Amino acid sequence: MNSLLDLSSKVVAKNFPFQYIEELYSQIPTPVILSIVREAFPQDETEVKVYAGGGWEGGLSNWDRGLGILETGGVSKVVQVGFHLSGTVTSRSSGDTTVDPILDPTVGRNETKHRVSLMFDRRKITSTTCTCPSRDIFWCEHVVALCLYRIRNHDTIIRVPISETLLHLSRDQLQKLLQYLISDHTEVLATAQALADDILLPNSDINHIGGAPDPTAGGGTTDNPRWSLDEERVGDQVKLYLNQTHYTGTGGLKLIAGLFGKVREMLLHSDSNGPRLLKIITDQFLNNPRVNNGNRITPGNGQTTDKFRPLWEEIGTLWAIITLSPQITTSHKAYLSSLLYKYSSHPLSPPEDPDSDLFHPTTSNHHKRRRKQPRTIFHRALEHLSLPLRTLEDSDTSVQFPQDCCKLESLRCHGVECIKYAEALLKHLRQIQFTDTQPWLGNLIDPITILFETLIQSQPTAAYEVALIGLGQTRKLFPGLHLQEKLIKTEEKLMKQLLDFPPSVELTSLLINQSKLFLKYGLLALPHTVPLHNVTQFLFNNLILTDQALAYDIALKALSLPLPDSSPAHSIPHYELCQISLASTLLNQSKSSPHLLAKILNTILSTIKSPSLLYKLSQDSFRTETRPLMEISFKIALQILRLTKATQHRRRWEVVRWISSCTTELGLESVNWLLHNWREVFIPTEAVGVASTLVGNRGTGIINLIAYGEAERLRESGRRVAIECLKDDPPGCSLPSLTLCESDPMAFDACYAIIVRSSAHLSSAQLFNVARYIEHRGCAVNAFKLALLGIDGVTISFNQDTHPANSDINWCASLAHSIGSTELSTLIPLLVKNVQCSTLLSDILRRCIDKNKRTTAMELLLEATLSSYVSTIHSRLSHISPRHYGDFIEFLSKAKESFMLDERSGPAKWSKVIEGIKLGYKGKKKLMGLVGTRFG
Repeated sequence: MNSLLDLSSKVVAKNFPFQYIEELYSQIPTPVILSIVREAFPQDETEVKVYAGGGWEGGLSNWDRGLGILETGGVSKVVQVGFHLSGTVTSRSSGDTTVDPILDPTVGRNETKHRVSLMFDRRKITSTTCTCPSRDIFWCEHVVALCLYRIRNHDTIIRVPISETLLHLSRDQLQKLLQYLISDHTEVLATAQALADDILLPNSDINHIGGAPDPTAGGGTTDNPRWSLDEERVGDQVKLYLNQTHYTGTGGLKLIAGLFGKVREMLLHSDSNGPRLLKIITDQFLNNPRVNNGNRITPGNGQTTDKFRPLWEEIGTLWAIITLSPQITTSHKAYLSSLLYKYSSHPLSPPEDPDSDLFHPTTSNHHKRRRKQPRTIFHRALEHLSLPLRTLEDSDTSVQFPQDCCKLESLRCHGVECIKYAEALLKHLRQIQFTDTQPWLGNLIDPITILFETLIQSQPTAAYEVALIGLGQTRKLFPGLHLQEKLIKTEEKLMKQLLDFPPSVELTSLLINQSKLFLKYGLLALPHTVPLHNVTQFLFNNLILTDQALAYDIALKALSLPLPDSSPAHSIPHYELCQISLASTLLNQSKSSPHLLAKILNTILSTIKSPSLLYKLSQDSFRTETRPLMEISFKIALQILRLTKATQHRRRWEVVRWISSCTTELGLESVNWLLHNWREVFIPTEAVGVASTLVGNRGTGIINLIAYGEAERLRESGRRVAIECLKDDPPGCSLPSLTLCESDPMAFDACYAIIVRSSAHLSSAQLFNVARYIEHRGCAVNAFKLALLGIDGVTISFNQDTHPANSDINWCASLAHSIGSTELSTLIPLLVKNVQCSTLLSDILRRCIDKNKRTTAMELLLEATLSSYVSTIHSRLSHISPRHYGDFIEFLSKAKESFMLDERSGPAKWSKVIEGIKLGYKGKKKLMGLVGTRFG
């Protein structure tokens, strides 16, 4: 049992400076002084731990290192003189900072001694000094070791303040003390002599001061003791961390987050350095322009990329906690109000919502109106200072719920018992859970997380209920991406925490009751509200084993709710994926129940309208390789084709290709359905392609797995589809339809007849391709007829030597020549009419001319060829340049060969052409010289 002296010393040492006691009593017994001095040192090791630095980047913290030094006997020569503590701390370093010296005392053989001294007052260490080179914001491991040594071993090291000791010394003893001190520490000789000189002068200032300073006597009556914190060093280190984060990525983020943790620890211990440290951090943030470059998101990419934004939000939260402190005084309120107003007016102060600029665009210069300044992260704390004191009973509205939770967090952070207040908030939350649509999750205050974390330790069941209520709230969709992303992360974090709860009957009952309320009053199809598919999936997975009917009721109702309208400012893809994930979970869970599968499929088809999402769901279902889900996958794929038939979605062809393999896996019934109902889901080109894959001659799927009779019926259906598609779309289906019908002469001829009738709708290139295919199949005459139709649609001028149809016309001429003179006589007038290209005509002429038999058609072709050469020669000469002379001479050589084919009048015509060139272009002397040299 503590004595009265011990009890009174505790109170005095904690609340009064020693100077006050000395002024109050002229003589104080030594045992009383020793008791006060003993109790004035901090008694709780956790208070020392708050100021232990290091450990934020991994490895051991200075607390762990200091504890290791103490446990291995590294603290020696400790003495406490009054309110001054000093000692020698020996550290052993091995270069391996990851090994705990407590667990392995053999670690480290290099010993370094450091002198450490401390000043303390009213259970606060007010200053620290160590000879080590550490530049940490907080205390080094040597200071920590000395503090722990003093807390654990205080009986033999405590002395009264030095002034009390000097009072009991005689003049001779004082002189001996002084001389020994100067002898052992000669560096103070000059200072001692200067003081002696001042004392010997009767009128010196030192003789007019009563008494003498005593560094071991503690603080004065006007002093406000604070734990030792070097503001300048803290500011420099925060600036270094910020620059490190800006230039090298996220390296400094952990360090700054560690500082925020220290602020919270200080607030928990009612340490006035908490607001002081936060002010230093805030000043550095506001004075660093690099930190403020990214406070607003970029609308284009839809992502909040500012890595400093979470730090800014933590700064705003901590100031809000401080302004709601239960110990705050009127004077402190006034100081905080002035400080926060200055912060909020700073030009680099970030907005409370970084999306605010996206929805409040700057007013044009024409109107010359200033835009209202957006709220900054400091406005919430400023509002707290102006709010009157209130209790939960003062208002029954839900508007104050986030504010009340902020107050709750302040009470918890300041170490005040707040469980009853949290219970009252939970009771209030139950009343407003389905009436308030202002989001609680993702809110800048985040009230649900605050209430959950307050109750989680002492009342986990209540915390579980808070999380369920928060997750199940029908909440409005945030207008900006930043808060939407924060909402998503908060939801995921809460659901992950709920999964960590050990299962129990009580929690199961609570989950069922809350789910029933959620089903009855929640899940409303309100405009601009957050879809709750991910929350529903969480509930479904946790209810399916205990209340299957309730699980399916909730899931189906949630699945039937539409997604909000898509816009650049809405994070729709996340909600779409959640919707698909819920649908996939329901399908997989219900694969053994046809009735449930039908209900789920109807809900999916009536609700989900995105082809991409349906395609993903269809593929996921097909991968299960179970017959019921494969059929569901097939039906979903058909829905995709229906939805995209008119719009031609970018992924439609992918779905068309995939459905062919899906149909093959499902069997004959699905194949027949597609072949008989192709108009419902396919356009003609797609249908003929699918039919060719499923039942064509080169088919490798179901056609090879069924009986011959069934296979023939399928092929007949495929040919019917080919003919129908060809009628609907001759340009796109000509070749595929012919290919599909090539094994049936009647169907093949029917396709040919349709193509001939529809030739006006086909391009010349398409007709030539079809003609070549038919010629390849051995139908030369039919191929020639189609080729004539193709030539009839082509016009080639005299200078189009590289026209795409040249090779096709050459092929057609060869085909006509191989069939007979009748076809050739039919072709030549058409060529003369549509083709003026001399090189093309001359090639055909050389291939088809018979010198022994000159027909009228051939004479017509010869005349057209020569005429074309004459026109081409004059056309090329009209704009020829010297660098093209060589090419022109070669062209004349080819022309001469064509003229020479006419044995009767060709040479004379050629001579006339050459003479015309020489007369008409005699000014081009170099060219005429080349012509004369080559052609005379």
